[in-house]
Parts: sequence; structure tokens; C-alpha cells
Amino acid sequence: MNQKQSIIDQYEKMNSVEISPEWNDQLFSKIRLKEETLQKSNAPIYAVAGVLILFLVNVFMVYNNVHLLKSNNLKAKYNAVATTFFIQTSSSKF
Repeated sequence: MNQKQSIIDQYEKMNSVEISPEWNDQLFSKIRLKEETLQKSNAPIYAVAGVLILFLVNVFMVYNNVHLLKSNNLKAKYNAVATTFFIQTSSSKF
């Protein structure tokens, strides 16, 4: 308890600190400059990331379309073979 009281007494004896308006202005200008620098440096990164994501989505869509087209062509060929050899009894190859 005695140590707590001495700390409280020391706090009460301390002089109050007055912050000058110039110090505030300099602090806010540094903060503003730092924010502007971060915004300027992050903008190209976001743009490149967005373009990269769109490119990957487009590549995926093209791949799916090509894969779907190939599978449809194979299905059509298999159906033609099945129809010719197995299903039609009037076929000359049956």
C-alpha cells in the first residue's frame, strides 16, 4: 500500500505536458503523408491482382468450354459407332 501511495504522490507532483500546435500539425502531416504513400503503393498491386484474377477466371472458362466441346464430340462419335454397330439391326455390318 505504501508503494502505491508513493507512486500516486509522484504522479500528482509531475508537471503537466502541453503539446504545441506545431507538434500536432507536424504529427498529422506525417500521418497523412504515410497514408498517401501507402495508398499510392497499394493501388498498382490491387490492379495487378484484379487483372490476374480475371485472367485466371477467363482461362478456366476457356478450358471448360474446350473440354466440354471435346467431350461432346466424343459422345457424338461413340453414339454414331453404337448406332451403326449395335443398335440398328438393319445395318450391313451387323
